[in-house]
This record gives sequence, structure tokens and C-alpha cells, in this order.
Amino acid sequence: TPAIILLFLAGIKDDILVLSPIKKLIVQCTCAVLVTVFGQLYLTSLWGMFGVNEISPIAGMIVAFLTIVSLINAFNFIDGINGLAGGLGLIASLFFGIWFALTGSPSLSCLAFSLSGSLLGFLYFNFGRAKIFMGDTGSMIIGFIISILAIKFIENNRVQGIEDSIYYIRAAPGVAIAAVFIPLFDMVRIVAVRLIKRRSPFSADRNHIHHHLIDRKMSHSVAAFILYVVALSLIAIALLLKNLRSLELVVVLIAVGLVIGISIRFLRRFNHC
Repeated sequence: TPAIILLFLAGIKDDILVLSPIKKLIVQCTCAVLVTVFGQLYLTSLWGMFGVNEISPIAGMIVAFLTIVSLINAFNFIDGINGLAGGLGLIASLFFGIWFALTGSPSLSCLAFSLSGSLLGFLYFNFGRAKIFMGDTGSMIIGFIISILAIKFIENNRVQGIEDSIYYIRAAPGVAIAAVFIPLFDMVRIVAVRLIKRRSPFSADRNHIHHHLIDRKMSHSVAAFILYVVALSLIAIALLLKNLRSLELVVVLIAVGLVIGISIRFLRRFNHC
């Protein structure tokens, strides 16, 4: 709760008076520390990725910290057109909520479905011709809550006895990444491009996935719907491949990301023709 309140206040300050990217990052890091160090939220394993299984609590906290900060910024970055961040957040939270409900985690499913319900009500007024807007206040809180759900999703697949359940997911980290792939991929691509061009990773531009779709004369609604379909398809693919090793599924997702990246490059060239 203190972390969400802190993000809420920082978001309001940024939406009304503008908060510098560095100050915003400091707030995000503080919130991540609150839940990882003081809330004891951390990962206990890398699931065999890079030959590493069990990890120490300190290493697990560092990985969880990076996950939280990354997803807060990923949803903040993807909030560029009406309905997009809210819709992607709705898809991810519904997925996690259903899984937690099926595996007997009522508190986590309640958290996920509460976020889903909030986003569904928000989208009614934000999709298409928007009457209200999310701002940094909403996008950062969405990223924060979903990052916690993703970490708990990975950890709950390590609970003793769950291996015998039909809901057990061997490649839990890969499936968690698939659930948030669109905002995460967009952020990684944008930051990489900006750094290559020697620009601040927080500088504004029109290189986001949704901008390329909008530049193809698509409406906000159509562009958002296309990315919804991609997000749902990635989750479906990940679930079909849930028995792969985690690293193998992550490689599949990276390959999908490369295909999307190449498609964006062609779209960009076509737009300039």
C-alpha cells in the first residue's frame, strides 16, 4: 500500500506539474525496494536459465527489483494511444487472475481481478473517443501491480506439489514474459534505439509500436485492437509451449520480437515512401 500511494502521488505530480525522469525513476526504485526488501518479495530460482536454478535471497531481490522497475516503465511507455495500456493491462491481469483462482490463491486472484475490473470500467470511457485519460498515475500503478502478479506467478509454480497439477507451468518465467510482452518489448526496443542514437532513454519520440500503426492511418481503436490480438496470441502460444524449458520459451519470444521489429522497420520505410 505505501508503494502504491507513493506512485500515485508521484504520478499526480507528473501529470499536473511534470516530474523529471530522474525523480520519477527514484520514486519507482523506492517503491520496488519497499516491496522487495521490506515486503520480502523476491524470486528464488532462475528456472535453469543460463544454467542457474536456486539463487540467494539477495540475488532474487535484485531480479525482482529490476522486474518491477522495468514493468512500471514498460506500461508507462506504452501509454501513448487511447485504450492501449489499459487493454494490455486488462489482458495480463485477467490471465494472472484466472491462473491464481484455478490454483487456489484467492488473495492474489482478488488483486488481479480488482485491477481487471478497474481497467474494464476505465476502458469504457477511454477506448475510442476518450472522455478520461490514464496519465502516469494510472500507467505506473498498472505496471507495478502486474509486476507483483508476474513475480508471484513465477514463484507459485515452485510451490511443493503443484507439479502434479494440470495448471503447473514448467516455463513459468517465459509465460510471465509472454503476458507482458508487448509493453516490455516496446520499452526494450525504444530504449535501445535511443541509446544507440546517444539520446536519453526517457526522451520523447514517435518510434513506439503504436505510433507506427497510427502512421499507417489507423485509428487509435484499430491500432489498440491489433496489439490486443497480438498480446492474446502470444499468451496462447506460450501456454501451448508451457512444457518447454524456460530459456527455450524465452528464445521463442525473442524470435517473435525480432519478427515484430523487422515488421516495424518495413512499416517505417513504407511510411516514408
